Amino acid sequence: MTWQYLPIVPAFAAGGVVALAAAVSLRRRDHGPGGAALVAVLVAAAGWSLAVAGAHARGDLAGKLLAVKLGYLFVALLPVAWVVFAWRFTARTERVDRRLIAGLSVVPAVTLLAVWLTPGVSLFWSEVGLRTVDGATYLDTTYGPAFVLHTAYSYVLLGVGGVAIGRTAILTTDSHRVRGGVVLFAVLAPWVGNAAFLLGLIPPGVDPTPLGVVVGAILLAAVTVRHDLLDVPPAARSFARDTAVEHADDGVVVLTEDGVVTDCNPAATDPLGVERDEALGRPLSAVSPSVADAVAAVESTTDADDARRIARSTAEGRRHYEVTVSDFSRRGLDGRVVTLTDVTESHRHRRRVGVLNRLLRHDLRNEMNVVMGYAELLEADAERTDAGATVARDPAPTPTASGDGGTNALERIQESAEEMLDLAETVREVEATLDAEGSELTRLDVAALVRAQADGLSFKAPTARVSVDAPESAWVKASDLVDSVFENLLDNAVVHSHREHPTIDVTVEADEETVAVTVADDGPGIPEQELATFQADGESALTHSSGLGLWLVIWITEESAGEVTFDVDETGTAVTVRLPAAAPPS
Repeated sequence: MTWQYLPIVPAFAAGGVVALAAAVSLRRRDHGPGGAALVAVLVAAAGWSLAVAGAHARGDLAGKLLAVKLGYLFVALLPVAWVVFAWRFTARTERVDRRLIAGLSVVPAVTLLAVWLTPGVSLFWSEVGLRTVDGATYLDTTYGPAFVLHTAYSYVLLGVGGVAIGRTAILTTDSHRVRGGVVLFAVLAPWVGNAAFLLGLIPPGVDPTPLGVVVGAILLAAVTVRHDLLDVPPAARSFARDTAVEHADDGVVVLTEDGVVTDCNPAATDPLGVERDEALGRPLSAVSPSVADAVAAVESTTDADDARRIARSTAEGRRHYEVTVSDFSRRGLDGRVVTLTDVTESHRHRRRVGVLNRLLRHDLRNEMNVVMGYAELLEADAERTDAGATVARDPAPTPTASGDGGTNALERIQESAEEMLDLAETVREVEATLDAEGSELTRLDVAALVRAQADGLSFKAPTARVSVDAPESAWVKASDLVDSVFENLLDNAVVHSHREHPTIDVTVEADEETVAVTVADDGPGIPEQELATFQADGESALTHSSGLGLWLVIWITEESAGEVTFDVDETGTAVTVRLPAAAPPS
């Protein structure tokens, strides 16, 4: 056993001791999952540096070879610890688990096996000897295939971790960008020295890589302790933002400057009308012309709010979306972010308030005008009667409130009062519908509800001919107010019929997803103007619709995630209500 002194030995030894002390200090602090990986990097750097110091201090082949073999225990650990640290640092924690770490450790395990089989098996070093330079003895080796595998693998892991950190350093904010730059410098610098040594750009005998690794690892530890490097990883904000967008209720679509869809979140698939994979890489105008038109309306700063909204039929019924557009330009990338906000509830509420506003302004006022007009006629009639009684001792009979004219006036007042009572009852139903917004749906047998309403109509309108074609049961998930949907449809078919014996055919059809109830009559049909009213959004259009019955049908169906369609021809009107099917009770 021989020893030698080289000036580099204390440097490597000191570096190893300092790195080990930094690892112990960092281990005592709570720096999250990334802290453990950084401790592993520090331990690997310390072990490698101390082993190199021992190898240079020994003057015999056996001693040098043993020290180098011990050093490779830490050299093999270093790339794996580094890439795990890089993933932790960039908040890609979902990638790191025990199976992944075990997989990453396969090549290092092969490396260690090849190292410790030397010199018996020439896989890592094909030749091992000593060389003397200026009186100092160095290990002289010729590399084998296992060394090439180890080196290539180490640089691959270095590159993977470096790309992750470099991307983070470029894309994050300034303060985090500085941290990412420090980390990247701390790791790349020693490996640049290693590459220079392997390429023969540095005089043989002394590989500066271990010292560079020690310096870089200590720099990482210092930044971690003083600036909370791992407590708030620079990618955490980006990761949180990506997660928030991915799980947001609003649809988000990213477009290039030319309008090509480059990304979208799951919530955007309903308003776009296609799945995510079908949208990516295609122009927005081809994916969804209606959304593209709304984007164009927003960018043209049009004042028409309706132009910025779209409507889609989805699994949850007809939904309405408002489109907003934000431009972005960063590092040569220009494009737009389109946000699709579900405004279905506010749309429905605004439409319902508009209908009620029309009711109070128009229908109720008209009925009150009728009451006031006939009341004034009755008052005038009473005044004439009193005046006649004063002038004549034996007045002749004159029409009074009890006469034909007064009787007609009283009857008309009574009719108006009944109309207002009906309106009040309808408003009560509207109130119940509005109160039910957002409430949980219940399981109901539509077939039974339809039969009950048809039987009830036979008593209310005995002249009507009602037929029901329905299965024994048809279960849906709907609002508990859905019963009034069928009541209103049947009542409307009778009230608005011009025939003495109106005919009403009710059919119920069910499949795995929906239950469709169609109420068809032989009446004059709903006027086109009213059909347009039911599809309109603005309050001005609502003033032309008569009655709230069909509005209640639409509103309650919407609350039940269903859809109402109208089919009008010369034979009459067919109204179809589609509701989501439900499993029958067990």
